[in-house]
Amino acid sequence: MLKTTLLSLLSLLFALNGQALEIMVDEASSIKLDHTLPALIVNNDQTLNTHQHSQFTTNHFSESIKPSEKGSWYKFSLNANFMNTQPQHRTILVGSHIIRHLHFYLYDGGTLIKQEQLGIADPDSILRHTNLNEYQGPTFDFYIENEKPLTLLIYKQNDGPSILPMTLYTDEGFAEEQRELNFFWGGVICVLLVMAMYNIIVYAMHPNKAYLWYMGFHSLMIFYFGGLNGFGYLIFPIEMQLWLSQNIMLMNFLVIFIIVNFAAVFLEVKRNAPKLSKFIKPIALLSLAGAVISLWIPEYLTIPAFSLIQLFGSVFGISAAIVCYRNGFKPAKYFLMSWAFTIIGGAIGMGTAVGAIPASFFTLHGFLFGTLSELFLFSVALAHRMKSIEVNMLSQSYIYPDTNIGNFSYLKNILPTQISKLKNEHPQLVLIVAEMHGLKELASLYGPLALSEFYRTQTKHISDFIRKQSWSVSMILPSDENIFLVGLPGEQVFLMASIERDVNNAEKHKQVESIIESLMKMADDHADMTYHNVKISFTIGCNIL
Repeated sequence: MLKTTLLSLLSLLFALNGQALEIMVDEASSIKLDHTLPALIVNNDQTLNTHQHSQFTTNHFSESIKPSEKGSWYKFSLNANFMNTQPQHRTILVGSHIIRHLHFYLYDGGTLIKQEQLGIADPDSILRHTNLNEYQGPTFDFYIENEKPLTLLIYKQNDGPSILPMTLYTDEGFAEEQRELNFFWGGVICVLLVMAMYNIIVYAMHPNKAYLWYMGFHSLMIFYFGGLNGFGYLIFPIEMQLWLSQNIMLMNFLVIFIIVNFAAVFLEVKRNAPKLSKFIKPIALLSLAGAVISLWIPEYLTIPAFSLIQLFGSVFGISAAIVCYRNGFKPAKYFLMSWAFTIIGGAIGMGTAVGAIPASFFTLHGFLFGTLSELFLFSVALAHRMKSIEVNMLSQSYIYPDTNIGNFSYLKNILPTQISKLKNEHPQLVLIVAEMHGLKELASLYGPLALSEFYRTQTKHISDFIRKQSWSVSMILPSDENIFLVGLPGEQVFLMASIERDVNNAEKHKQVESIIESLMKMADDHADMTYHNVKISFTIGCNIL
């Protein structure tokens, strides 16, 4: 009784001092209540005092969407303008599913005629009595008729950034909205499940850590968006769903932890970007610490720390992907693309949450759309990575591992398939074979290890020299890597050069002689600098193709 009296007094005070938003209710199937709402900042769940009543002004609305432990009161004057005099049923649907305390009080004059609790932390919230598969969102329904204005007071409190997008529906409009939402969320759930099943099958066929981290991220996204966007009411028990909705920040920190570790494994950071690998462990540990702390500290206190860790994690992921891509790890491009979608989606969602972007179905779910794109591109990236690994393994079978030059198998099986393309790309091809003499003497004096070291450094030196020449012709491995030298049996190496076509034979031979002389000089100089007691010489033969 006392509570009702206080609320009635509050409504009268609002009528005297407040600036209510007047809503004209007509036959329109939906009316958006997304105007700037006047708000009164109060201490959480405490009785209002006289000073707080005087604070009821539109200047305080901006405070109601900032992270804080305080609450806001909103006032609507509802006036009907129907074509008939019969009372009509209307439903208000709230577009946010994570508001901790959300109370609706409906007055006819000074009499409270209906009240509801819709917050996820309210002890008597109607959300706690929602049956599985019957979730309609935070809703408040009522009847209104012509010449009988109603006053609606709404109390909202949330410890994190939260907007209050609301829409007033007719019964037909609300039913249509529910059909569209159920279709949309059914599609989202199907997409998530199909991608999950696909990647589980792929992992079963090709188990690796990258897929494990990806599936961990994928699973977390189902819980995360189920709690954030409300579709978890369709698949999770109510108590679990309410817990998820109240621990969004916990899952935010876990997202960073999983993504950073996924990036480290997927991009093979220790091999492809070793200088950045030292940041993996600190970011992961900080995100885990933030997840634990968020269980006890209000969200508005953890947001600054989360934003900082999120910034570090994003910079790490993007930087690592760029460095890895530049170092020849091609799947990194899909990782970069997925990160771009997530950042754009997250920026849209955050901009909507702080009121910088108008609330709409797309902007409210911007982060969801960005993450779905990210998950899809991660799947593509993982498939591309798997293909890249297979191609790299195939390429390894066509090179000598200690020298990284092509082997005889490459010359026999791969190079013949490239000749036509090479002839189209170069005016005239010259096939060159060089044989090294004196290697047996070198092995006798210095041993087999010295022979291997000399052969490795000599072939590398020749490859580096050829790569810089204008006449060089690169041969392509299955991984699209270029090689310029092929090792043959009998201490021989094979290479190709390009000369002009539209010249006479004398000029062609002159160009070939120039190439051979440069090769001989370079090889002799390097051999003399390495082992002075052994004479390493070269015999070179060629043929114009």
